[in-house]
Amino acid sequence: MYVGIDQSYGGFASTLYDPETGDHDTLVQAFEAKGYENQGDRLACVYGHVLNRIPKESVARVAMEGYSMGSKFGREKLGELGGIVKMSLWAWHKQDPAIVTPSTLKKFVLGAGAGRGKNLMLLGVYRKWGVEFNDDNAADSYALARLAYLLDHPEQAEHKYEQEVIKTVLKEAGTK
Repeated sequence: MYVGIDQSYGGFASTLYDPETGDHDTLVQAFEAKGYENQGDRLACVYGHVLNRIPKESVARVAMEGYSMGSKFGREKLGELGGIVKMSLWAWHKQDPAIVTPSTLKKFVLGAGAGRGKNLMLLGVYRKWGVEFNDDNAADSYALARLAYLLDHPEQAEHKYEQEVIKTVLKEAGTK
């Protein structure tokens, strides 16, 4: 099983993808601040969500969307969120997720990343894999799960831009 995570407090999306059957399970969960006593409580809920959502067994690889470096607000809380997701993955799987920048993910789905709007991902995922979502976070997590699979099976990449994305992600992770 391969997992894609597009983490945010307003639309935390995760996809569990089985390449043998082509089945996927995509879930979007909100962790809005008003629903928690404090930030520690909120992060504890994210931690528990990831542990409960992702099976302890049979996960080959996880790909997670990286930080949007252009963000001006809330960077500290987003850093905490990314850290708690990584910590929960380490607790179960003893592996770091492959981190995929937003522009690299867009390139993987759309063939080009720079200057492409997030809303194009819904259409791109549908065109590329025939899977329809009504939430861009869900589409991103699905694409991340598909990319996680190709990181382990690069010979199955059909396009040159996919091969370039695989090389970029593996290089940034410090693996081949």
